[in-house]
Amino acid sequence: MDTNKDMKTDILQDISSATEDVNPVQSGAAGENCGAKAQDAGNGVPLEQSSADLAGCVENNVAGEQEIRNYSTNMPEVTLCNVENIVVDADSIKAQNTVEPQENKEDCAYIQPEQKQVQVTDEVYASGDEQTSVAVPEKSVSEYAFAERNCLAFDTVAFIAENFERGSDYVAGYRRLVNKFPVLKELNLQYFEDICRSIPKFVGEQRNNVYVAFVLFYIYTSGKYPQQYWSDAVVPAAQTEYALVRALSKQLSAAIASESNVQDKLESVMKEYLRTIKRKFVSVLMRNDDGLGMANIYEMLWDVFVNKYCNYNVMLWKRTIDSYLGKTHTVRHGTYNSVDYNCEYSEDREKVQIYAVSYTGCQEKPMHVECEDYCFTEFYDEDTWLAVSCDGVGSYSYSSIGSRAAAGALSAVIGAYLTKNSILDKEDKGDEKRGRLGKLFLCKDKKAVHDDEMWGKFMYYLQNNLAADVYEFWQDTVNEAQRDLNINADDLSQYTTTLQFAFGCKAFVACGRVGDGRFFVGKREGAGNASMGGFMLNDGISGVTRPAVYTIEHLKNNPHALQVSFFSPDELDDIIISSDGCDGYLGDGVLALLARADEFSALPFKDRCEKLAAVTRLCAEVNSAMYGSGDDSTIVHIHFKH
Repeated sequence: MDTNKDMKTDILQDISSATEDVNPVQSGAAGENCGAKAQDAGNGVPLEQSSADLAGCVENNVAGEQEIRNYSTNMPEVTLCNVENIVVDADSIKAQNTVEPQENKEDCAYIQPEQKQVQVTDEVYASGDEQTSVAVPEKSVSEYAFAERNCLAFDTVAFIAENFERGSDYVAGYRRLVNKFPVLKELNLQYFEDICRSIPKFVGEQRNNVYVAFVLFYIYTSGKYPQQYWSDAVVPAAQTEYALVRALSKQLSAAIASESNVQDKLESVMKEYLRTIKRKFVSVLMRNDDGLGMANIYEMLWDVFVNKYCNYNVMLWKRTIDSYLGKTHTVRHGTYNSVDYNCEYSEDREKVQIYAVSYTGCQEKPMHVECEDYCFTEFYDEDTWLAVSCDGVGSYSYSSIGSRAAAGALSAVIGAYLTKNSILDKEDKGDEKRGRLGKLFLCKDKKAVHDDEMWGKFMYYLQNNLAADVYEFWQDTVNEAQRDLNINADDLSQYTTTLQFAFGCKAFVACGRVGDGRFFVGKREGAGNASMGGFMLNDGISGVTRPAVYTIEHLKNNPHALQVSFFSPDELDDIIISSDGCDGYLGDGVLALLARADEFSALPFKDRCEKLAAVTRLCAEVNSAMYGSGDDSTIVHIHFKH
């Protein structure tokens, strides 16, 4: 395919500026300069989290009979969310990446303003210390913004770690904690004692560990207690919902121990059940202002209070919270033709609605310097559009450059063909959108022939010639990127990426892919607007003949690795395209994807965009309850209006 070097310079300029390093957050002295840490965006300190042996935890607990206290008179009833629903509610989601403190945007540390001081003479929890008066600000923890609560949580655990010896009784030092943080004065330790009675065996520091988790729960939930949300927090360990199911699972496993394959399947079912029940408990705590890492912190709190896992010590909590301070959810961004952009697109047109977003993953992993996902949407005219999702292969050094180049190459090649053959409604639209590249393929004697023959030729091109042209343009682009950025890569595999796209026009919708991720097509096969079916597209890999996924690099010698399918616009309801970072949430089967598509498309477009953004952010976090892989995450949703 003929190309023009000057015309690739624009894309190269974009790629060069799109690479943005993210510096790690530097841990400061405990409790000092928390506001500055919250402002310093970066990847943070790697999370070091102990792994609980769930089976062992159940075995070590003693079954017992205990009447559960009735808190109905003092606490509101909390209804658990449907486990099939994502924690984010479209009616409450706010599409914002960060939450600023309410009073001082320059410092996210909890705020204790100089206000009227109140003399407190209430009896403090028995500690042996002399009774003292505590000055308490009028502002309570329920009035704290999320950023303030997060910093208060860090300063609290840092204070405990620095001022309480490991073998001391943290609970007995309650007055010292309140003197340092008067906002905790209303903390009711009777709730803590009720929880402790549900844990029959404490070993060493475990009571202290539960106490730290208890204080953190109070802070993060704005003054609430575990049993107000999770009734299992005060249920004996052996009688919790998960413990009972686990016990039955062990009995069944023992009965079928001779059938190892059945036992393996049972263990798989139990793992999925564990994830499901975690999600159910965590979801009731998630708020629309919760910041990065809260899904993980809440599931750790679930481990403590529901699973009765008592080994998360104060230093682990300190490292965990510290690793999230200063981190934000970041949409991939860069510069194209000297214009800044974000990889977030929202298009509500006459016949189709498209939302696409790529969030940087929050997992600490080698070579993950910047976002390797890249999404892109473009309207050539009102009826002709393109939506793309690319996932750079994380094990290669420059895949973030390659993913941007792949989307740019696809857009450029399709735009050039449309312009060359006068397919667009307005002849000058192609030149405007394609710039100098459009002129490269522009014919002087244009003839607008909008008929079946024209569309048929275009379909043939997409099916048989597109892959080779895209690869050639992509290859030339990354080769020039190497020279311009002074990169010494051994081969083009260092830039390789997946490529998934949907192209729509008056005559058809083309869906193409090379590589992994989810690609779901929802069809209208009955009367009315309800979806009647759908299916998944794949890149032709069986998993037997080729264990590794295809990438754009394979198009050089195997252009038909790019699989393209065609549909009529009238037969489609929804298309969902995603990178593998969102696989867990979207599900594996057609029924799961169909349910997600119906869930998204039922929302008004603005609410849909907010929910899709929230879902993608959660998938980019590190947690198991909410399917957060920590990988870069991209979702493209296309809804057809009928």
